[in-house]
Amino acid sequence: MEKLFTKLTLTAFILGLAVMFGSIRGLSWIQDPCWGKNVGIITILGSIDSVEDAEYYSTVAPSIVLQIEELEANPDIKGLVLDIDSGGGAMESSESIMLTLKGFSKPSVAVIRNMGASGAYLAATGADRIYASRVSDVGSIGVTNEFLDTSEQDKQNGITFYNFASGVHKGLFKEHGTLTQEQIDVIMEDIMKSADVFIEYVSLNRGIPLDKVKEIATGRSYLGEDALKLGLIDQIGGLPEAGAWLEEQIGEKVALCYAGV
Repeated sequence: MEKLFTKLTLTAFILGLAVMFGSIRGLSWIQDPCWGKNVGIITILGSIDSVEDAEYYSTVAPSIVLQIEELEANPDIKGLVLDIDSGGGAMESSESIMLTLKGFSKPSVAVIRNMGASGAYLAATGADRIYASRVSDVGSIGVTNEFLDTSEQDKQNGITFYNFASGVHKGLFKEHGTLTQEQIDVIMEDIMKSADVFIEYVSLNRGIPLDKVKEIATGRSYLGEDALKLGLIDQIGGLPEAGAWLEEQIGEKVALCYAGV
């Protein structure tokens, strides 16, 4: 009798474990926002930087990189959409998104809404295909920086600014004062080198001859229909067109998972 009771108890325990794990498995959709989905969608809005901007809506590049890596590691995810509405941002931050996207082993598309310019366009070039509407702003290939010369205003306010530095180029982007021509030349040298890197990425990722990219790398953005002629995008369209291409690649209907939500 005692042995029978033990067997019944053990059986009940095993059944209990089975029910418990089955319930947990059944609730996996609560823990995983991509449960039952097969294509991840990542949004880039506002300025792109390495940290969040407290005053303006911004996209934090390390967060985007992490989301791409998580979708890469998810066996249920078979494709990725980069949903873009951004005028760009920091060069390195945009580059990190582009390089991570370029290393994504599954089919990927970038969809440009109102704008995919400067660093945002650089990020988009990491995708297998780029889509934009006929009137989207696309491109703006180039690099910019700014310095506010406060010397005249400081003089009017009776402010004398001293910059104590160990080298002539230390503290170039100080909050007060002016720049020497030598300092301006150094800044411009860095800007042009960064622009060359941008141009090389576009040429490589888009398959456009380097000389051709240099011709259009004036900082100008192009409407989608002109961007298509220049080879900056692959097709006029949005999410429906991008989804149709992804369905051809993965062989099944697209079910979007909003990463990072």
